[in-house]
Amino acid sequence: MKEKLIILCFGIFFQLPFISAQIEIEKDSLFSPIMELDDVVGKNKFTNKIPQLRNFKWTRKIIEMTDGWESAICDQIQCYTPPVSEREIEIGPNASSVLDVHVYTYGQYSGYALIEMKVAYASDPNTNVFAYYTFDSALSSTKELSQFQIEVYPNPSAGLFTLEDPTQVIHSLRVFDLAGKQLMNLAKGERQWINLSKLKAGNYWIQMMDKDGSALGTKMISKI
Repeated sequence: MKEKLIILCFGIFFQLPFISAQIEIEKDSLFSPIMELDDVVGKNKFTNKIPQLRNFKWTRKIIEMTDGWESAICDQIQCYTPPVSEREIEIGPNASSVLDVHVYTYGQYSGYALIEMKVAYASDPNTNVFAYYTFDSALSSTKELSQFQIEVYPNPSAGLFTLEDPTQVIHSLRVFDLAGKQLMNLAKGERQWINLSKLKAGNYWIQMMDKDGSALGTKMISKI
């Protein structure tokens, strides 16, 4: 694989690691800004949580990606070429493997990609975890959210989420599905909660905006 300059993905992840009993994935959602780089990477890892050697299989699914871009995966063994969409890997007891997703822009710096990574037992695909990697040129100007100490809880929720914004920097919120389609545009009220009771159960992105319309950050939440 060509060596290129890499920009680390950034984001705020308030939720605990997503766990499927025997498999733990570090982040179930990652965001990477597309800047003037030919190789952008979302860094992640998964861990074998049982005290024995197991074979795992990771599978890449490209949900959406700008024409002309390509993606490739790196695990603990090696980095693979873009056509490789699945591989088996042996992981020892309580050992981990990287699960990095690269997107090659080839000089086209405006675009969007949503990539799903599934990690499962090689012998039992129903024992699995998922992670979603978002690459978006619109995130390149996103402000660092950690300084504002914003939290959304409980997560998951049946529909009503509390928004904790101690510095009062959030002015509005936008709700997107996993494919990037905007579903709702909400003004933040004095009660500081987000009502998604009208949406069906599933995972959604919440993008938080300041009074000037600049994105402060994005958070994945789950409605049950």
